[in-house]
Amino acid sequence: STQGVSSAASDVYKRQGLTAAVEATQAGSSVVVVEKNGFVGGNTILSGGIYNAPDPELQEPEGIEDSEELFYEQTYEAGDEVANPELVKVLTSQADDGLEWLKSLGMEFGDKIGQGAGSLHPRTHFSVKPNGTGFIDAFMENLDESGNAQILTETTAEHIIMKDGKSAGIKAKNYDGSDLTINAKQGVIVTTGGFAKNPEMVVEYKNAEKWPNLDEKTISTNLDSITGDGITMGEEVGADLVDICLLYTSDAADDTPC
Repeated sequence: STQGVSSAASDVYKRQGLTAAVEATQAGSSVVVVEKNGFVGGNTILSGGIYNAPDPELQEPEGIEDSEELFYEQTYEAGDEVANPELVKVLTSQADDGLEWLKSLGMEFGDKIGQGAGSLHPRTHFSVKPNGTGFIDAFMENLDESGNAQILTETTAEHIIMKDGKSAGIKAKNYDGSDLTINAKQGVIVTTGGFAKNPEMVVEYKNAEKWPNLDEKTISTNLDSITGDGITMGEEVGADLVDICLLYTSDAADDTPC
């Protein structure tokens, strides 16, 4: 039986989830953010706090040549050319807009540009705050100021509620094990695609020919909570899986392309 019921205009589940929540509140919606961990931020908290985007103002004084086109070419080629080119173009062509949006939220970057870990060119902007805390602090401050966001930590989303072919909410578990139903007027945004800490899914979805050594003992720097919940919930309601073998496991290893 349902022991708790909450309603919201939309219902979002880490950095992607908080980004979506901020966008939704800026558009006038109210949101409920459901977070499995006891803190917000997911793997972003563990990140280096960097953001890549061409920035002539900082690059040209250093003699660095760059462009959206070069950013695209390097990103697509470094990914073994298996990514969706249209999505890579969105990433690289809108990187500057994203940078300015982050700054508008209060995110602070240093005044020097460099080449961060895993970056392909000196176009990296470094957060003033350590690791990924700068991103999360900026998102949370804006959500707090909006007055239209409810953050539920230690709450695990388990099922998407469908109504007339559309997402209408979720069923979740509270930190104490009790059931929670959240009804959403404008839909559910799922941002929990990672599954590197789910050994069974790693083995099931890996490209066995290209990555035969990936097994249940594969080491990952992901949080223990990254177990593919969003994929499971999506499949349950008929969602298609795309590029599922593109798995990110560790900061110290290559990603695993299909």
